[in-house]
Amino acid sequence: MNEIIDLVQLTLDTLLANDGVYSFWGRRAEIDNDPQKTEYIIYSISDDSAEVSADGDVMFRMMTVGLNYYVKFAIARTYTGRKNALNRMDAIREAMRKAGFGCSGGWFEIGDVDEVGYATFHSEYDIPRLMETE
Repeated sequence: MNEIIDLVQLTLDTLLANDGVYSFWGRRAEIDNDPQKTEYIIYSISDDSAEVSADGDVMFRMMTVGLNYYVKFAIARTYTGRKNALNRMDAIREAMRKAGFGCSGGWFEIGDVDEVGYATFHSEYDIPRLMETE
């Protein structure tokens, strides 16, 4: 499981860190001593289900990683801000796809889930993990 978390972090950092957009596993940490950054990502594991063969052996596990992309409302509610946020979400989806993740549902807005003044967009990415055979 750690290899998937590392892959998500590397994928997001490679794409976004130069733009000052940071990604966190589970919860947000401080960002450069400035808690008012305009956008960031929090990701978590939302499923790790086993795919079983006819003889009952686990063939692989399908891990689902949920990404929440946060954009300050003051930015997300402008034409340019929306356009930039949509472009950012497209770039994230493409980077995750290139890293081996599938995303069948795309992005959708879930509101200000943490009540911190950010529009929050959610998407889920699946990736199979092969299981060791004995």
